[in-house]
Amino acid sequence: MQTESDTTHLGGVSFLESQVDEKYFHWKKNSRFLYDLLVTRRLLWPSLSIEWLSVVEKSNEKPIDKYRLLLGTHAAEGFPNYLQLADIDLPDAEQTSLDPVKYYNEDLGELGGYSPQHPCRFQLIQRVMHNGDINRARHMPQNPNIIATFSSCGEVYVFDRTKYTSVPAEEFFPNVHLQGHEAEGFGLSWNRQRNGKLLTAANDSKILEWDLQAFSQSSNVLFPVSSYHNNSIALNDAEYNPFHENLYIAASDDGSVLVCDNRTPSIVFQSAQVPSSVYSVRHNPHIASLFALGTESTLQLRDYRKLNVPLMDTESMFAKKAAPSQVTAIGATSMSWSWSSPSVLVSACENLCYLWNFESENPLTFVHGGHRGLVNEVDFSPFDPKCVASVADDNELHIWKPSVPI
Repeated sequence: MQTESDTTHLGGVSFLESQVDEKYFHWKKNSRFLYDLLVTRRLLWPSLSIEWLSVVEKSNEKPIDKYRLLLGTHAAEGFPNYLQLADIDLPDAEQTSLDPVKYYNEDLGELGGYSPQHPCRFQLIQRVMHNGDINRARHMPQNPNIIATFSSCGEVYVFDRTKYTSVPAEEFFPNVHLQGHEAEGFGLSWNRQRNGKLLTAANDSKILEWDLQAFSQSSNVLFPVSSYHNNSIALNDAEYNPFHENLYIAASDDGSVLVCDNRTPSIVFQSAQVPSSVYSVRHNPHIASLFALGTESTLQLRDYRKLNVPLMDTESMFAKKAAPSQVTAIGATSMSWSWSSPSVLVSACENLCYLWNFESENPLTFVHGGHRGLVNEVDFSPFDPKCVASVADDNELHIWKPSVPI
């Protein structure tokens, strides 16, 4: 039976939801003034992971490019999960300069490529049955058809998408099952310097390295070639340095940042400490010594050569410019560097995405406020210097280009 207190509580929830919907409505209505491109698509289930694949198909006849996205599912209990690949047609940034007002779709509240001749098409082209939610999915840089996933079941899998049909099979069968973790995780990174080398980090405090070159067709099981145990402290993220085969960084739940070299017996040869849990670490793809780390309250830039002193800390930066009562923490639970500029990065925390240019006097250049749920991941397009993809708990995929210069 519903009590008076229950009714009051439900009324409060309803009021909060109406506030969110009203804010979203105003954002959509004003999007034509904020973006050069905005595409939103509602997915059946939320995706915890998003990545642009390093392939693009250009058209000789239309000012449209076909891009490919790597997604997962975070399905409700009792429903199957899938590894998903999607194609999306977007205006060619080099050939097309769109008028946001002319190409604004009133019904969808979106803009960019909405003429009848050049519609923006989004299509799931392949789904592969998966064991558990897909916490993270990444394609191999040397071969975009090879995809690794970290499951909520604590297992790591590798798929060759060319071995699967577009319609998912009823049974789950990965090409390679990587066995070694005892808990789920989100740390998943391919080595850009060596084909088939993979790094994983998880809540079981383990950092494991894998070499697919050692995989044998006689069994689909692969075991790690090296391991490191982080003293029972969960690991939230890990990433190879894109310029060095043997270097990587792991982010810890106790705030420690581990700089590792797998050529040394101790593996961890440097470490730094942050006051709170570090959820994301990303190397700059242009500068070998530079990386960003993110917590729920700050984003920091650090350098291998002076690890203990942040080059920049957003929490301190905003504290200097505002009164104590006005200081707002901006965290970075997900991040992605621009492939075009060494000073540009996009981050996400809670339901907002933040675009930064660290060469600017005021580095925060844009805030994307269109998601109505926690943003799970953001990723910069490798082909367009201003285009970002983001996914959130609201089941939505957003592809957006701000109108502000970055």
